[in-house]
Amino acid sequence: MSAADAVLTMATITTAARNARWVQLPQILSGPPSATARVMVHAPIVAVWIQRPASRQQHGPAICRFYGILIAMFFDDHGHPHFHARHSRQEAKIRIDQIEVIESTLDVRQLRLVLAWAELHRDELLENWRLARAGETLNEIEPLR
Repeated sequence: MSAADAVLTMATITTAARNARWVQLPQILSGPPSATARVMVHAPIVAVWIQRPASRQQHGPAICRFYGILIAMFFDDHGHPHFHARHSRQEAKIRIDQIEVIESTLDVRQLRLVLAWAELHRDELLENWRLARAGETLNEIEPLR
């Protein structure tokens, strides 16, 4: 960031802070342009609170739901083909091509259900991964019964 950009950014923050409102400040955020920031000035201190878009905070587009488990994929994910499973406040990231757990905080019971479902729908999951990379609408997949 150049000195001129920094001055402009500080002027934008200071002006927004005087109004004490939510503002779009993508030039100072590393996140998507839809993220917002709340700014406040108190004495010589400037504080900035960043709020990410709600859709990315919680989960990506839902492609399936069963037994209280939400299955989703993010359009901007990278790495090996994978999907995200969420149950309550627990989550898992599952690799699709080898059906293996990348990371998980799910209880054993929910994780077993997710892995069984993934085995049954591997081809559909890989197709959704391809669609997500292309920025296209994802297909819903049948739930585990």
